[in-house]
Amino acid sequence: MSEGNGKLVSSAPPSPEAAPPKQAVDILVVDDNPGKLLALDAALSPLGENVVAASSGREALRQLLSRDFATVILDVNMPDMDGFETARMIRSRVRSATTPIIFVSAVNMNEIDALRGYSLGAVDYIFAPVIPEVLRAKVSVFVELHRKSEEARIHAERLAERTRELERSQRELRLSERMASIGTLCAGLGHDMGNLLLPLSVWTNSIKAADLPPELEDGVRHLTMCVQYLRRLASGLRLVSLDPSRSSGDELVKLPAWLEEIEPILRNSLPRGVNLKTDIPADLPAVRIAPHRLAQVAFNLIQNAGEVLRGRDDGLVRLWAEADESGEGVRVGLSDNGPGMPPDVLKRCLDPYFTTKTRGISTGLGLSLVHGIIRSAGSQLAITSALGRGTTFSFVLRPVSVSPPVDAVAVLDLADARLRGLAMSFAKSAGCTPVASLPEDCQRAAVWITDGADDLAARVEAFVAERGDRRVFLLADDDPGVEGVCACKLTGPRGLAIQIRRFMSELGAAPGVFAPSA
Repeated sequence: MSEGNGKLVSSAPPSPEAAPPKQAVDILVVDDNPGKLLALDAALSPLGENVVAASSGREALRQLLSRDFATVILDVNMPDMDGFETARMIRSRVRSATTPIIFVSAVNMNEIDALRGYSLGAVDYIFAPVIPEVLRAKVSVFVELHRKSEEARIHAERLAERTRELERSQRELRLSERMASIGTLCAGLGHDMGNLLLPLSVWTNSIKAADLPPELEDGVRHLTMCVQYLRRLASGLRLVSLDPSRSSGDELVKLPAWLEEIEPILRNSLPRGVNLKTDIPADLPAVRIAPHRLAQVAFNLIQNAGEVLRGRDDGLVRLWAEADESGEGVRVGLSDNGPGMPPDVLKRCLDPYFTTKTRGISTGLGLSLVHGIIRSAGSQLAITSALGRGTTFSFVLRPVSVSPPVDAVAVLDLADARLRGLAMSFAKSAGCTPVASLPEDCQRAAVWITDGADDLAARVEAFVAERGDRRVFLLADDDPGVEGVCACKLTGPRGLAIQIRRFMSELGAAPGVFAPSA
């Protein structure tokens, strides 16, 4: 069909994208006669390639130092360095060892000269006068061969690069599976340790309450300290095993309490001889970040510091926090007395997969993961480092206004001693001070835990009437239908600790910052 101006317009579908134009290759022409150089250039110009002229063998060698040629057209009879000597020098260099050489001679050579030429890498001879069509036909063969060789080399390099990328991806996949398995193992260990330590904690509390001989009191006290340490270690395992991408965005951390929970596992992650010093004041405000994400930031930074300090007896890592100079938040940091980072490493240390350690012990993802977590918390990771003076990582976290901790008393009205011990542990974990009976100051009693005493409804009514923000938790399967009573089990989705925490949250205390009364 045609447009109004008479031009034909094809109605056929658009043709496939045209192949990119061929890149011109280089051809080297060597002759001491300017006239012959000009003639050879004119004969080869229809090929559309780059013809480079050299007036001597030495100039030809200089050209071969900086570029690759599809072929060399070389005059045999030249002063100073003839064609045979030039060919020998071309073949002696690795870069040009396989470059095809076509000899051009004004006189017919005998068999000995021809044999010498072929032994030096000649692929053909042309005798003067040169016929342009013959020369172009011979040279075009080597031009196409060179072009195909270059294409094959480029394809081979791309294939090798893709192979390396595939191998790297496979290593990363295996590593991610291994890290996921380690995370699952840590989570399982933390859970099982917590379950095993719960009855130990209950029984040590029961034993301490008993009338013990003086010689046993010290042993029970040390046993209690060990149980508390193991509970913090189990809690730390749980924090570092959680998926860092899981965060609701509204979690907060009270740094002193967080440090008490995570410190055992941080100390255990350092090599022998490297010490951890902590400096986190108790009066710092809570900050906006998920506890497990802050734990993984500290864990990765401390592991990196431990690696650079490995083998030193004076290695020191300092975990600190302070009010930021700008007054806009709390600056959290980690400093070491290691060798520091050179400028090139400092510039790239946050790049994914970059590492200065061997791949067997490093993924190159630690600092990149830390950087991502800090950015998601609305901050930036600042790094200061100097050779021989150590490295400091720091970031500012937003402070959070937190309601004052609820000073609540949980009354344990349970006849069974074992049940009472478990309920006492759960009440403490939820932020309450457990007592065996109502204290004189009844206003402090916010929670009453019972197993279903007589006249439950009347007693509940009296308990709730004194203060409206009170709750009774009944350890039973069925709801008694009494207002103000919450039926629950010891553990599970309706567990006692979960129900008390929810109630405490209703009273206005933020989860995770409950402070039991002294």
